Amino acid sequence: MAASDLPPLRPDEAQLVVDVLTAALWSDRRMARQQVRAVAEAGALLGVPDVAVRITRGLSLDDLEVEALAPPARIALFAAAAWTTAADSREHPLERLWLAGLRARLGLDGMVARRLERLAWRMRSQAG
Repeated sequence: MAASDLPPLRPDEAQLVVDVLTAALWSDRRMARQQVRAVAEAGALLGVPDVAVRITRGLSLDDLEVEALAPPARIALFAAAAWTTAADSREHPLERLWLAGLRARLGLDGMVARRLERLAWRMRSQAG
């Protein structure tokens, strides 16, 4: 299935994705340039306005209602969040803890989450 075969996200779903990625960006309590760029590019791709304002706000996972997402969207969201935490090529214990919290909130199997995290890191290392 190609990305073009997927239904477009509703504006509220796109906003939630950007908000979760913003929370991922702040999970280690600092903004890395590569992570900011990743979130900004995701926001532009999804057509979400005012991404820069959202990034500087520093959202918390507790502020977001991720449980409303359908299971396929939950998996994609977790993968995108793992990619965002990996964007700066540094693995921080707070990011690991944050991803564990996201995994629990999304109701994802631990094995699935670990595979997605490894994939995100492999993709990041291949991106240079």
